Amino acid sequence: MYLHGPYSPVLAKDYYNISSEEWKIKSETAIMSDDDLGFIVRLKDKDPLWLETAATLYWMGEGENNWEKAADSTYSVKKLTLSRNDKDKRYVMKVLEDMKSMNIVR
Repeated sequence: MYLHGPYSPVLAKDYYNISSEEWKIKSETAIMSDDDLGFIVRLKDKDPLWLETAATLYWMGEGENNWEKAADSTYSVKKLTLSRNDKDKRYVMKVLEDMKSMNIVR
């Protein structure tokens, strides 16, 4: 998963242009479970590097359910991006812990 890679710029622009008021309105009128809505609200405040790291972690670990191995693999492929943002493997592990606390992974 890439912050500056293959993705839809139009979709990303739409996402980042949603105001806090629009999030509130969408939250009040959304047809989804409270769990889904809570999950979306928690992710809304995450920065792009966190989202990119979490997406890569999930992609690396999906199916295997070995999240420590996924963290190692994520760090290996994201090392340059992380270092450009003054982050290291501890950041990947923190994202993994965040994902566990949100029940994204177990």
